[in-house]
Amino acid sequence: MSLSLFGCRSKEEKKAAQMASEAFLEMMENSESMKAAEKEKKKAEPKQEEKEKTPQEKNEEKFEQDQQEVEDAEFYAEYTPSRKGTIKLKSFVVIEDIYNPKEKKLVLTVDYTNDGEMDDRFTTIWDKLLAYQDGVKLERSYSDFDKDQDTKIKPGTTLECVYTLALRNDTSDVEFETSDGTTYTLEIE
Repeated sequence: MSLSLFGCRSKEEKKAAQMASEAFLEMMENSESMKAAEKEKKKAEPKQEEKEKTPQEKNEEKFEQDQQEVEDAEFYAEYTPSRKGTIKLKSFVVIEDIYNPKEKKLVLTVDYTNDGEMDDRFTTIWDKLLAYQDGVKLERSYSDFDKDQDTKIKPGTTLECVYTLALRNDTSDVEFETSDGTTYTLEIE
């Protein structure tokens, strides 16, 4: 017993098998050209945007790019006669709380100068500078941008500090007030 193409014995079976084989090969060639066409189409399409940024990445980008400069905001505060300082507000940015995006934070960049007679830190004097929004005192908060507020510096030294406050909303202005009654309004946009 002899086997022929695809196990076919008669001429008709061979011819049918041959035709089926040719059709299969033609279909494979078409499939390959379709795959190549799909690849070309994908290359020509504009790339989709990268993955959605995390709240922290958005805040970092905003902190780097969107800080608003502040003019004429310099405050003098005295804790005791030997512990006093000057706080110059340089810039600010409103960011989202990374754990609760509905809550907003005010990140302030300041220059703190120790005008006292002993080593001191920014947070000692900051407590004498009050911040209000809609008449309600703002509480200290924290962000990844906070910097050097608890670093002790010698008298006469100036240090840039970054400090965060929890906002009550992201539309009302913030009013600062020192112990001597000096006020400054920061417009939140």
